[in-house]
Amino acid sequence: MKDLIKNIQFDVDYLTLMATISVAVLGWLVALILQRSNAKHQHKIEVRYDIYKQFVQLHKEIQDVSSKLGVKSNPPFILMDSCMIGHQVGLNTEQECVQKGVEDWRRFVDELNQTYLDYSTGYVELLYLFENWTAALGSLEYVKKKLCEELEKLKESTHTNLRLLHMHSSRNGQDWRGWDRDEVENIAKLINRDMQETGAYLHDFMVLIHNELLSGYFKKNRLIRKTLSSEYKVLTKKGFKIRIDHKQVRAMKGFFKEIKLECDEELEENSKGEYHEYLLSIKKEECPECGNKLEVMLIDKKSEMKCYLFTCGHSWEVAKKKDLLKGQVKKIMFNAVQKIKSRFKKT
Repeated sequence: MKDLIKNIQFDVDYLTLMATISVAVLGWLVALILQRSNAKHQHKIEVRYDIYKQFVQLHKEIQDVSSKLGVKSNPPFILMDSCMIGHQVGLNTEQECVQKGVEDWRRFVDELNQTYLDYSTGYVELLYLFENWTAALGSLEYVKKKLCEELEKLKESTHTNLRLLHMHSSRNGQDWRGWDRDEVENIAKLINRDMQETGAYLHDFMVLIHNELLSGYFKKNRLIRKTLSSEYKVLTKKGFKIRIDHKQVRAMKGFFKEIKLECDEELEENSKGEYHEYLLSIKKEECPECGNKLEVMLIDKKSEMKCYLFTCGHSWEVAKKKDLLKGQVKKIMFNAVQKIKSRFKKT
């Protein structure tokens, strides 16, 4: 009996020891698997973040160049006109002054072409970068295809307009004083428009790349852009779509009604006043300075003075009070309204 009890105790101790060893080994295996899985997950996150950093850097370079191309497309007529001062004061002959203007024009065109070349190079690098990371961005292959189709159209349009500027002097003569400046400026506006659209689509693409690579880690997506008009498109995972911010559009209509009421009050009090034409232009929703469509984005009534955030295509301003009293009234569209004039300040 004693031997049986000893055998049972031995068996129990043996089983306990084996169970303990088994649990320890199993725990070690589970910990090893979890550690490897965690290391793999961390490495995956680091790779995704590194991919995104590469795209961010390249996107910044492309955006800088495309923005520069849009800004630099403004014709240098003021600089060219200044070349004639030498002739007016008798320091140079008329032909010499005209030639200086021609040289300014050539430098302008050459700089545009070089900037366009830099943009094209950056665009190709972006495509190469995407191809290199297709495994991580495979779900955006369709998006990339649609983006390329649209950017190619914009590139071709920009290239055509740059060629028109390049050939303008040979087609219209070297004496730039007789050129149709409206024609040149319209070409420049088209280049600027194409570059603005390019920048918007590249921004959309970066938002989608961010959401694809990092949103799973941060548990938050970047918002897809919305526009204020159906004439503008937005790049989404389903291609180009019209996405209108209806809430903001309704708010802006309300803001403009408030502006029009103030214009009406001012017109009633001063029907033939200094700013009569400006007031009428505002009521038509046109900028008195450039004739572009006027939009009031926001009215801030929380501060002491009512403030308006507005855009008209050629400027984007926040207007208040003080600087108008310093003689900068012409720089702000709302200088048309004497009542409003006392409330605005360019910042």
